[in-house]
Amino acid sequence: LWPDAPLRAERLTHPGSYERKTPCLNGGFPAAYYCGPALSASIGVSAVQARAEAQSAQALTVHAIVDESAFSALREQWNALVARAGATSVFFLHEWFCAAWAWRKENAQLFTLCAYESGSLVGSLPLILESASEGKVSVKRLELLTVPDTQLCDLIAPPELAASVAQAFAAELARRAAQWDTMHLHYLSEGTLAGGLLLQALGARGF
Repeated sequence: LWPDAPLRAERLTHPGSYERKTPCLNGGFPAAYYCGPALSASIGVSAVQARAEAQSAQALTVHAIVDESAFSALREQWNALVARAGATSVFFLHEWFCAAWAWRKENAQLFTLCAYESGSLVGSLPLILESASEGKVSVKRLELLTVPDTQLCDLIAPPELAASVAQAFAAELARRAAQWDTMHLHYLSEGTLAGGLLLQALGARGF
C-alpha cells in the first residue's frame, strides 16, 4: 500500500473476504485490492528464494483469455491442471467456471489469466472485468469468476510452481494496470494462493 495513505478495512458480506483500499494515484494504477484472511499472515522468503521465484516467473508465458471460445477450448488443459494442483473441489473444474460465465457474461468481460511453461498450462486465475460504482466513482473492477452458489475460488497452480505463477500473474496485472481500477477477491478460504502469494507479489509492485 502507498505510505501515508488513509486505509479502510472492513468485513465484506461473503465469508473470507476483506477490503483494503487506498486512493487512486496518478497513472490509473489500481486503487484497491480485496483479499481473504491470508493477508494478515506473514509470508517470509529469503532473498535467494525470491530471486529464484522471479527467474522462474520470467520463464512462464502469460495470456489473458478474453474470448469465450478461447476459454471454452481450455477445458482439457484446465482440468489436467486442477488434478496436478491437487484441487479436489468441483468449484475448480472448467465446467463450473463455464457455468458461472454463462451467468455472469451479461454484465462482465472475461479476463482470465493463464500461465504456460513450454506450451503446457501451469497456472490459471479465473477473473472477470466489469464496470461498477464505488460511492460516486465509476470503476473498472476485476473479480474472481464466481456466482452466489460458489463456495470457494482461488488461483490454480501446482505447489512447486505456485510462487512463480503468482509472480508472473502479478507482473501481468501490473502491465495491464491501465485496464482496471480495483480488484475484488471473494470466496477465499484460509491459506489460498490468491490471498497469500498473489497479494504478496502485487504488494511488492506497489499495489
